[in-house]
Amino acid sequence: MKKIFLHSTFLGKILRFPLKLIPAKAKVRVLTGLNKGFLWIVGSGVHSYWLGFFEKEIQDIFKSILKKGDIFFDIGAHVGFFSVLASRIIGNDGKVFAFEPYPRNICYLKEHININHLKNIQVYEDAVMDKVGEMYFQIDTDRAKAQGKVADSGDFKIKTVSLDSLYQEGKIPLPNSMKIDVEGGEVLVIKGAISILKEAKPIIILSTHGEEVHKKSLTLLKELGYSFKSLNPNLDIDNTQELIATIK
Repeated sequence: MKKIFLHSTFLGKILRFPLKLIPAKAKVRVLTGLNKGFLWIVGSGVHSYWLGFFEKEIQDIFKSILKKGDIFFDIGAHVGFFSVLASRIIGNDGKVFAFEPYPRNICYLKEHININHLKNIQVYEDAVMDKVGEMYFQIDTDRAKAQGKVADSGDFKIKTVSLDSLYQEGKIPLPNSMKIDVEGGEVLVIKGAISILKEAKPIIILSTHGEEVHKKSLTLLKELGYSFKSLNPNLDIDNTQELIATIK
């Protein structure tokens, strides 16, 4: 079923056609997966969000590593699929800190939190980097993806923060785990969180973008004592884009 919906086959296009008839502003129940039963805004992103099979392998990883009462950082939260998922797993005694700089996505992220009455998610409308300041946000040329990256020039200015600075200021606690998926800015996120990573040794679900970024990210984490496992069983850690990093 997943392949039918996600691949550009003729049959897949036919089966997906009715989905286009659903109003973008419609709020529907997530049908399957760990977010099953939550309300979701159809037009916030791909249909696999509310159909429930979005990145099923990553959902399974979340289920295996998150525990009740955990502190979880969602860095590059987008419209909140994994923030909402983590919120359910960790419960009211836990806390999700969701970081997202793109105003379009922030609106959906906050709405998904509100319509599901979630009280354990705190949103930071900032880009996580290695320094505090301002940068530009460059929207992806494929605007249907509703994503982009931090750049020296772009479509609009955004504020940047580092996890270490937020922790030192007492604004965030030490995390048990975190997801990093920031469209090529992964190295900067890690550099700005060295103190936190040394002290807390959180489990990291990492999605890298680009060969150079991947190599530098793994080098930095290796220096901190992390080891890696590819989330794609067909690819080793040097060739995958998605992996899990842990310190034993």
